[in-house]
Amino acid sequence: MKHIILGSLIFFTLPVNTWADCTSPAAKAGSLEWFSAGNQYRFCNGTDWLDLSSCTNADTTCSSQRQLEYDTSSNVFKYCDGTNWMKLDSGYSVNSCSSTGQLSYDSTSNTFRYCDGSDLLQLPPRQY
Repeated sequence: MKHIILGSLIFFTLPVNTWADCTSPAAKAGSLEWFSAGNQYRFCNGTDWLDLSSCTNADTTCSSQRQLEYDTSSNVFKYCDGTNWMKLDSGYSVNSCSSTGQLSYDSTSNTFRYCDGSDLLQLPPRQY
């Protein structure tokens, strides 16, 4: 009986890996949220909310706030801030790919990547 109790104590006191999550709002790494206060998308890298739009140049006008889409004419993602289409920075190439317009979260680099049809581009987020 002593061995069972001792074994249980050892098992329950072993260190456990924990991962921090974002707060305000609470979310897990890779979550993509619209922040109406700044009219922008941000994503959780597991600790902080980072600004997905590392580019501030407006494209053309729009009215569907929060709409996120892949622009095939310029091979970048863009979102509507309620007034203008905001193009996301094209980032830098980290690999080759063929699934044009695919956006995904990479947990190794803690950021988003997308495919422009030939290059897998990693978006350079900004700390909010």
